[in-house]
Amino acid sequence: MLQRIVTLICLPAAFTALLFLSSCKLDPVEPDPDPDPTDTTEEKITDPGLASFSMTQLNPRAGGQFYDIMAGSASNSFFALGPGGLQRSTNGGDSWSTTLAKAQILGWGQSTDGKLWAAVRDDGLYFSENDGQSWAKLPSTGIDWNAGFNISQLALPADGDLFLALTSHVSMPPRLYKSADGGQSFEALSFPSFTGLGFEIAAATDEGLLLQTINTLFRTADDGNSWTILLEKPNLQRMVVTPDGWCLLSSGTSIWRGPDNQAAGWEETGANGWMCGQLEDGRLMARIVNKNLHWSDDKGKTWWPMGIFTGFPNKAVGNGGRVLALNELFQLNYLDQQVPNWYIRHWPPGAVNAWIREDNRWILATQSGLYISYDQGGKWYSRMDFDIYRIHALAAEPGGKIYVSLGGILHILDREAQNIEKSLTLNSQWERFTAMAWDESKKWMMVAIGEDDPGLQGRSGYLTYTNDGGNNWSFTFPYGNLTQNSYITHILSTAVPVCYFLDYAGNSWKSQGFLANGSWEWDRKPVSVNFPSNKRITGVATLLENNIGLELHLTDDARLHFQRRIEGTFTTEYADLPVDIGIAKGMWLDSNRRLWAWGEKGIFRSVQALELD
Repeated sequence: MLQRIVTLICLPAAFTALLFLSSCKLDPVEPDPDPDPTDTTEEKITDPGLASFSMTQLNPRAGGQFYDIMAGSASNSFFALGPGGLQRSTNGGDSWSTTLAKAQILGWGQSTDGKLWAAVRDDGLYFSENDGQSWAKLPSTGIDWNAGFNISQLALPADGDLFLALTSHVSMPPRLYKSADGGQSFEALSFPSFTGLGFEIAAATDEGLLLQTINTLFRTADDGNSWTILLEKPNLQRMVVTPDGWCLLSSGTSIWRGPDNQAAGWEETGANGWMCGQLEDGRLMARIVNKNLHWSDDKGKTWWPMGIFTGFPNKAVGNGGRVLALNELFQLNYLDQQVPNWYIRHWPPGAVNAWIREDNRWILATQSGLYISYDQGGKWYSRMDFDIYRIHALAAEPGGKIYVSLGGILHILDREAQNIEKSLTLNSQWERFTAMAWDESKKWMMVAIGEDDPGLQGRSGYLTYTNDGGNNWSFTFPYGNLTQNSYITHILSTAVPVCYFLDYAGNSWKSQGFLANGSWEWDRKPVSVNFPSNKRITGVATLLENNIGLELHLTDDARLHFQRRIEGTFTTEYADLPVDIGIAKGMWLDSNRRLWAWGEKGIFRSVQALELD
């Protein structure tokens, strides 16, 4: 008796075949004669159990989960702001828990004595004296909290003072306060005169308070009684102050530096970029020229790269030998001293263009980059930084080189996806590398070349292969008239190659190559019995066990088509995916018989799978 333990698929006719696959060996379906189209028709599955066919998204956010990060005072301690409030990690960011469940925390920080502060919109100021284990609300002594103002920023110099900046819901001048007794009482300070509404408490030091507007850096050493100008430059942002009193900040894309107590001595460093923070060992962090982080240990005179980064870094902090950096998608990048490469712990952002899996090594191409994982998606390392939007096909030799198709260019990368060893460019501007697959039986990489432009009809494509890592290629697989007005979209590497074609009318079909009198010949057959017209196949999976074959096709409209073969009898059905993945890009079945599907809206995996009693 069969039992649904998990619901990957409650599709009675099509997935009955799955129930026999206790070992779930992913062998391809062997060649069949063309099925009789009159055997059956493709019907929509109407089983009530389909309601429990559910999938979950593995990368639910376009980016990550945090807005801001800060290193804690304890070793391996980090704090982060997220949509649910203030999060805390005691293990270097490996896991997080909520320490202050308050939405809309506007300003926050940690003083040198370890006390945490958090300003909550329309609520007040909270503090913790035990590293976030418990919180208390500060009495509003000396401040009218109900006058339509909120604490938007706070600063905590080493001498124990507390500075607060308050802004109004309406267009009222901002207010500035200082406490010299840990928040028991506050005195109002004067703001400098500046135009515009934007300002930031850039830093608070023992020497005074630094306030930054869009084009001026101010300093006061007498609690606001007088203000001096340290620097006037357009688009000032991202101030970092070193312990010995040097300031670095960005003006547009240029980094400036100077002393925190006088206007003399300020200079342009010559580096183009944006400041991102300072590590516990004193190194400065900045995004220089491109999207990658760089570090400097000589106050910004020279900058050194820190490896390929996911996204564009905005802020970086370090503690306990680990660096956490937040990108523009609010996603954390991790860097360990032992492993000098950035990685992310959540699935990479962006629509998935191509994906290959080989035991524990997974390679993923999304619209945010090319990534590699060595633990089946636990950690993702950002890799090659070329025009990732054009990647539409990936393939890999087992444990070896990686093949990346970018239209008319084929890059062959080393197994770590860090270096391009060889690049091939097609002579015709109209030709494309349209599909790739590793042929395990013959130990070669097969690549399809064709024209994917519907305006160029009547031309032929071909298959080629290499068995020496791309050094030499054999063009022995012409498929001639079969590709008139069509091109190959998928290759299944079986005992003989099976290719899926898309014609310029939008119809899919397949062809199987076989040797005849020493040369390759090709047949042509429907994708499956009564496979509908005008359907573009974006994913293919096959299973075979005990003379039962199952062939699954995912079309770009996120519809699954199933063809089941039992002793020569075919049945076909279809079902819409139960989640909105947008335009479908691909799919596969894992060894636990769970369905993975990805599209323009993310990566999805079935929650359940069918198993025997």
